[in-house]
Amino acid sequence: MTNRRQLAANSFATRGDAGDNRARPCRYAAVLDWRGGPMGMRMTWLLTVLVLTTALHVNISAQKGYETFNRALAAEKADSDLRGAIRLYERVVREAGKDRQLAARALLRIGECYRRLGDAQARTAFARIVNEYADQTEIVTDARARLEAGGEAAGAVRLAVSLNGSIALDGPVAPDGRVPGTDWSNGDVIFVDAVTRSVSRIAPGGGPGAYPSWGENPLLSPDRRQAAYQWFDDTSGETTNQLRLVSLERGAKPRVLVDDLARVRNIYPSAWSPDARRVLVGYEIPVPAGSSQPAGQGDLQLSWVSVADGTMVPIRRLEWWRSAGANSVGLVSLSPDGRHLAYSAVPAQGSRERSIYVMSIDGADPIEVVKGGVNSTPVWSPDGCQLLFVSDRANTFGIWRIGFTAGKPDGVASAVKTGTGPVQLHGFSAAGVFYYSASTRLDEIFVAPIQEDGRLSARGAPIDSTPGIFPSWSPDGRFLAFKRQRPDRWYDLVVRNTQSGQESKWSQSAAGGPLGDARPVWLGNDRLLAGARTLVEFSAGEFRSSRDIALGPRSVSRDGVTLYQPAGDALSSGGRRRVAVVDLTTAQERSSFEVPNGVTALALNADGDMLAITSPSRVAVVRIDGRDYRELYNGPDVQTPPGIIAWTPDGRSILFTATDARGQSRVMRVPLNGGKPDSIGPDNPLSSGHFDVAPGGTQLAYHTRRNGVELWALELARLKQ
Repeated sequence: MTNRRQLAANSFATRGDAGDNRARPCRYAAVLDWRGGPMGMRMTWLLTVLVLTTALHVNISAQKGYETFNRALAAEKADSDLRGAIRLYERVVREAGKDRQLAARALLRIGECYRRLGDAQARTAFARIVNEYADQTEIVTDARARLEAGGEAAGAVRLAVSLNGSIALDGPVAPDGRVPGTDWSNGDVIFVDAVTRSVSRIAPGGGPGAYPSWGENPLLSPDRRQAAYQWFDDTSGETTNQLRLVSLERGAKPRVLVDDLARVRNIYPSAWSPDARRVLVGYEIPVPAGSSQPAGQGDLQLSWVSVADGTMVPIRRLEWWRSAGANSVGLVSLSPDGRHLAYSAVPAQGSRERSIYVMSIDGADPIEVVKGGVNSTPVWSPDGCQLLFVSDRANTFGIWRIGFTAGKPDGVASAVKTGTGPVQLHGFSAAGVFYYSASTRLDEIFVAPIQEDGRLSARGAPIDSTPGIFPSWSPDGRFLAFKRQRPDRWYDLVVRNTQSGQESKWSQSAAGGPLGDARPVWLGNDRLLAGARTLVEFSAGEFRSSRDIALGPRSVSRDGVTLYQPAGDALSSGGRRRVAVVDLTTAQERSSFEVPNGVTALALNADGDMLAITSPSRVAVVRIDGRDYRELYNGPDVQTPPGIIAWTPDGRSILFTATDARGQSRVMRVPLNGGKPDSIGPDNPLSSGHFDVAPGGTQLAYHTRRNGVELWALELARLKQ
């Protein structure tokens, strides 16, 4: 009987996935010396011996590597000694020298051994092949497939990549698991590799804040050699839009395919033709002069664009209302056989629903295949027999599917995964893994100490934090009120004891419905406005009751008796025309006065005789009877809405929020006697512009938001109809 160890070792020489053990001829350079004589001949022979010795050493080293590989393979296959095999494979990697194929194959076996052991180091080995041995294309493909599959059973879902909030993903996944998107911190066009969890940048944006230029919706060609994307530029003050094409070779320059603002707006790529000669695009047709259509709401056109010369061939025009104001029907999905297109659109003018449509590749004969509710982002299964889409048909967003035969729906829609929220579908990779992404958001309230100079500490170390938005201190400083979002996307009113950390919650409006996200307002220490028309009683650390009262959420009151709030007609520039003075005992307006430029928010000083107000681009003060209006600052960076404003405890300065060129908010301080505003912090920018100063002026509570994107992988390789 043949020895099992020998069989396993011999298999290395015959298996296509294990390497090649055949002897390889050495190549020697002919060494010639044009000089004659003994010295020339001696030098020739010395060089020849040196070359032969070096070549022999390399050959022996490589041969040792193959011998060690055979021993490792025998330990793995015949003896099932996975740990011992790993140690031998690691020797192979060290001994392989310049034989990169041998080293890559050894790493592949290391990863497979770790996978069988259930050890997370398997991913490290596979990722090393992808990152360090790109020239070994077949082995890299094998490693990527193992990385992507992750070992999950059909129907299992896993988090593939978690990204920071500056990155947005949009578009179909490439066969190798790369998902397209934009990095909004600088406007770069990117691909996120779901396998290696790395980000590659194919076209640079305009810099910080993605200004004045940026790219969106990159789409990888079928041969993975180039990408089409849309490009925006705001350098001239008028945003221009182009369709561009760029090779993925290092240092390649982009090429403009379409640049025709007069006829084409917001052009974006949706799909490549299978032969990579055309790109399917969608764009908005500018509204003609004298049209009854809403301004900036042109009809939507789908066209094929020639990669060779940018020639456009229209295939279907959709009415402007089909996009529900989005100026786009989103990405259009091309079926694997290249015969059908699927897209999402509004079925009837004025409808709040969205349906899924399928039509032929030339734009003819669209049929409504999914209707009822909001349905979006359709993608085809690899065999073209199913169409997957996002739908709220179960009263919550989830991923659904419907079967297809010969381009027509077959059966009824069924759920794939419910409760996902309004996710973005990216489709299937070549390994049969289905990808989708979801936006994440973490709202937090931080409490930070204020220094003697009125600024937050340079180190900015908060002394407390809690999930929530829109903080508001009680007049006695004992409690901090805020809103916190619930899983159903409505909000609780939360009051937190700043000493003990104990929290009390209130969840209903006075009318019995859920609460929205309006900022809570204290009316003395025992009552709060929880939102428009909801006044909540609070005492001894607990909520007692609520009643309906016609007061706005931007009101202020120091004594709980007299309240000031923006009132009157809404102005086109934002805010209200006047300030109303309300008697809280009767909830009736006592008096009012108009404010130049309107009012978006206001704050009452400690003496109760003066209001600080914000209006669009302005910070001002005025007496409570409307006299002595005076502007302190006029600048486009004043953040309104929300226009949060406060007094410093000494009454000498006004605090407000301002937004910089990157859209980040800071708390600014402007002296009451005028002067240039300066920032008091914090180092991490406010997300909403909401803050509040604690009574006594020793602490600042502020709201920040950390956005992110999660890319999820769902194993659906064996979808059944």
